Amino acid sequence: MKTHKELHMKSQPKTQRLLDATGTTRLEWLSYRMQRMRAKQRSIDWQFNYTTWVQWWGTDIHNRGRCSGQLVMARKGDAGPYSPSNTEKITCNQNHSDSNYNRLK
Repeated sequence: MKTHKELHMKSQPKTQRLLDATGTTRLEWLSYRMQRMRAKQRSIDWQFNYTTWVQWWGTDIHNRGRCSGQLVMARKGDAGPYSPSNTEKITCNQNHSDSNYNRLK
């Protein structure tokens, strides 16, 4: 017979299931890995581990995304590594605007 916890886990979408006791969800872990992989594909140094990435996002982690009004992790001046000291949270709209401005310089 399954426990209440096992039954509850099955009722949640796979991306919202907890991976461990820290509260990490599968979606957060996959989001971290995808962002790290994209930085590597673009040959941009990545200086976050999973823990520092989650701490950096804080409660805004559920507002991150690539749609209008959502938050992104942007490098200051669109240069240097992805690191806690060289990144800021801005809206996707602002990131596109900054990117276009930096290209025209």
